[in-house]
Amino acid sequence: MAAESRVDAVSMELMKLAGLCIDGRVDAAFVDGIEEIATEIDAATQEFETLLGELLAGQESGTAEGLRMTAHTTGARRRADAREWVARAYDSLGNPAEAVRRYEIAGKLYARLGDETAVQRCRDAAAQTRLYSGGDVDAEIRRLAPGTEEAARTGDMDALGRLVQLGQLYVRGGDIAEARRIFEFAAAALGAAVDREANAEEALDEFPGTSETSPAIETVLDRVRLAVRISTLRQTLNIARAQIADDPREARRHTEAARAEWSASGFDTSFLGEFTSHHDLSVGSSTAIGEFAAALARIDSELHTMPTDAVLVRLGALRARARELGVVKFEAAVGRRQGDLLLRTGRPLDALAVLREALGLLDDRSRHDLQPVLLARIAACHAAVGDWHGVSQVASRGIALVEAHRYDVSGTYMKDFYLKDRIDLYRLVVEAAYYAKDAERLFRAAELSKARRLASATTQPEPERIRQITELSRLIHESAPASTERAELTLHRRLLWDYVLAGGDHRDTSPVPTLSDVQRALRPDEAVLYHYWLDDSRLIVALIRRERKVIGLRTLPPGSREELDELVRMIRPAGNERVRVDIDGPLAASAQWLLPGDQKMLAGCTRLYVSPHGILHSLPIHALPWGEGILLDAVSVTYLPNLSGLLEDEAQTPGPGTVVVGIGRFADPSLAPREELAGAAREIGDLHRAAGRPVEEFTDAEATKRALLKEVGGAFRSAGCVSLLTHGASVDAETPMESILWLHDSAVDGLEISMWPLAGALVTLTACCSGQRAITMADDQALPGDEVFGLQAALFAAGASAVLGALWPIRSKECVKISTLFHKALVNGGQAPDQALRTAMREFRRTADLLQRPAAVWAPLFLVSRGRPRPLGPGIAHV
Repeated sequence: MAAESRVDAVSMELMKLAGLCIDGRVDAAFVDGIEEIATEIDAATQEFETLLGELLAGQESGTAEGLRMTAHTTGARRRADAREWVARAYDSLGNPAEAVRRYEIAGKLYARLGDETAVQRCRDAAAQTRLYSGGDVDAEIRRLAPGTEEAARTGDMDALGRLVQLGQLYVRGGDIAEARRIFEFAAAALGAAVDREANAEEALDEFPGTSETSPAIETVLDRVRLAVRISTLRQTLNIARAQIADDPREARRHTEAARAEWSASGFDTSFLGEFTSHHDLSVGSSTAIGEFAAALARIDSELHTMPTDAVLVRLGALRARARELGVVKFEAAVGRRQGDLLLRTGRPLDALAVLREALGLLDDRSRHDLQPVLLARIAACHAAVGDWHGVSQVASRGIALVEAHRYDVSGTYMKDFYLKDRIDLYRLVVEAAYYAKDAERLFRAAELSKARRLASATTQPEPERIRQITELSRLIHESAPASTERAELTLHRRLLWDYVLAGGDHRDTSPVPTLSDVQRALRPDEAVLYHYWLDDSRLIVALIRRERKVIGLRTLPPGSREELDELVRMIRPAGNERVRVDIDGPLAASAQWLLPGDQKMLAGCTRLYVSPHGILHSLPIHALPWGEGILLDAVSVTYLPNLSGLLEDEAQTPGPGTVVVGIGRFADPSLAPREELAGAAREIGDLHRAAGRPVEEFTDAEATKRALLKEVGGAFRSAGCVSLLTHGASVDAETPMESILWLHDSAVDGLEISMWPLAGALVTLTACCSGQRAITMADDQALPGDEVFGLQAALFAAGASAVLGALWPIRSKECVKISTLFHKALVNGGQAPDQALRTAMREFRRTADLLQRPAAVWAPLFLVSRGRPRPLGPGIAHV
């Protein structure tokens, strides 16, 4: 509809303008303009709702009512978002009264939507605006003080929050003694409240299993929320007390207490290193510190828009201000930005001097946060002048610091995010080693930055935790899509999963392979094709055999990387759209960059292990041209996240049983029926039975979540092969562990699958994009640690040894045919999974008709394994 398009257009214009609020470049005319846009959003959304109402007049169906509700909710949220941005604009303009009023309006609009998170955000923003505005501190104290201490004494969390704000106001007014008294009172009151209430661990221990009722779930969730709030208050209070401490040792104690509280919550504490070294602050300087941090943030937003010299002048003034404040980490943070800017503008020696000076300011307390970041910049300066020996020394020092701390991060996503500002250390060592012809050093640094999370020990959840997560998953499925309830339940399940992870040993327990180790582990008929990006246009390509290796550097000419990116976009379509059939040409063009130039290197080779990097995880390298055909014609191909698995035999022997799930009809009418999937499941089950393997088969209405949960302690534990033929959904860059597979009655996602007991099993998936893995973070930047996410990661976490999946949506007819051929070769021919897939694909392509020959039809299926693929072995009848 035109009205809906107008709403979208006006909303986009608002977001563009609102971005200017970040650096404070706002005047009265700008605020008037943003007010007009907000008013236009009101009018446009009202017009859209009215038109929709007219179109649906007299219709009382569930669909019509759903459309009305969706339109109303969408319009209400746009109005609330607009009011919040208007509030931010007034805040940037320096008009706190209007900002607070708009925040309160936005909060009320969010409250009608039931969005408690946004309501609290607006409340906090209004409180901060009042707190740090140029208004009357005494008046604000008078507003907050009445009854606050009495209420806080009873354990009222809202009152405790107001009490901390009251103390901060006294700091701003210069009354440090009263602030100290209030903070000490707040700490005592919080301690008493904690004694009365369950802490986070107790709340989680009392979390009911599947037999409990939803009200009981809500009671415990309330207690978990309370525990999180107590933890947040502890952090805020410790930081506030550190700010006003006279004794540096006392301040340090409070800072470390805050750091410990954040670590216990599973959060990355590196931010405390750069901006909360409160033991270095002078008494009463909190306002100055806030102003400094704001000024640094504004400069960060201007680095690419202002002239270099102007930014350097401002950074110089800011560094002098950091010296006045006596905060060495602030000075080092400014030095880091000066060095970055000098390096980008072709002044590496000047940058080197500034960065070394910044590094010299830091002490051992900064070993795991700022020091590696600065060392990466210093190594880049050495690289800019061709000093590869210096690069290797400096970057290796930084890697040692990172490796000592990176495995302490337990969250599913945080291990990779931790490397965001540190990954250049590994890339620079790889580059330095290449120019020094030091293949061992090159290979070790590359392997250290490839999917090491997969190599760290996994924690098998206790049965009670499994029941808790399962119950939360049930509640999530039963809640309304896009509702506040579903968002809150999903968040709690993620927190519970991170809690489970935090209880385990997260050290890297697999050996980091040397090149010599890998060569010794390779059999005479095996080879490794290894990729590693130095930057967007330079790619290390290595082919490794037992007795020989060739390592080259490919520099893509202008436009070639863009063509490669476009190819990836073509085969990672939005939603479950089918891939265009004309990818054969772009695939063939990419072969010159991705495959070894000397084809004789693969002479006598029957098995190839491919270790891609970055965006190459999205490409079917097995389908690239090779000789007279494609690579898969010459060798079987297995994809490895890293090469650690080649160094050790698989500890788990595949079980003798088989589990087959095939769903052609779904309870959800929005899912298209695929009758052939259930038929294929029965055929695959028959193949395995004929080979003497006990088979548990679930088709259509039998394949419910309840039915499969019963098998978690039964058939799954003895399964050497699990075959899942069903619908699925692609990975999401923001929540990759929540990719899903559809059962007959509901969905099962990555977090649930990761708890299945699949020790040593081969898992085959036919769902769309089931083998796809996230290659970027939520901000579209590449995953720095090249970690495995999505359904692959879930299945590996559950203990699977190998996964057969699809890189993009594949048609059921072709998928069923290839899968059936694969299982025939697997159980009748006794072939290993990689060899069985090669047999199946070659047979399919041999008999394919004209419409089935393009790579888009058959190429998405591929095998990824933790190590060397193993045959299933005999079934019970053959033992």
